[in-house]
This record gives sequence, C-alpha cells and structure tokens, in this order.
Amino acid sequence: MSLTKVTPALTGEYKTVGALLASTEASRGVGAIWEAEGFRYSEVASGGDVTTAGSIQLDVLPTNGLFNVYQFGADAAAADNSATIEGAMLKAADAGVPLYL
Repeated sequence: MSLTKVTPALTGEYKTVGALLASTEASRGVGAIWEAEGFRYSEVASGGDVTTAGSIQLDVLPTNGLFNVYQFGADAAAADNSATIEGAMLKAADAGVPLYL
C-alpha cells in the first residue's frame, strides 16, 4: 500500500489559519469553501473579512454558532491584535453571532 501526501491545494484544508493567510494559492472561485484548523471561510469577490497572501478575499463563517478571533488571524504571540479583534467584533455584531475571545 502506498501513502500519498495530501496537500492543501488538493484538499482545500490548511493546518493553521496562519498557513491559510500566508497561502498564495489561486482563486477557487466565488463561493468556494476554504478550511483551516476546523474553521471555514467562503471565497468572495471583494470585501472579505481576511485576505490571503495570494490576494484571495475570504469571509469568515461561524463555527458552532460563534466566531473566534483566531479565525480572523489573531495570533497569541503577536504584540498587538487590536485591529484584528476589532474587525472580528464588528463582524460578530453585524451577524448577531457571539465572538469567542
């Protein structure tokens, strides 16, 4: 039996949100679902909640009925996550969905 390494480009899943945001993968098309760390994102033409290094705009989708700041790219090791947290708070308020900090 042969084992084949599965790559994000083939599965659409990234191990971490950081890896997703650092990705230069090309567009999969508006409405495509992207995944990282169990979080889900929907590709949009513009105005996404997060942008990959490849300039793909993604809207963050709620996970288990809430948003998590890590979905938006917050990093526990970062000195300042205030802009990321503020964006997450605005998205959660607009969507009427709780935000896990």
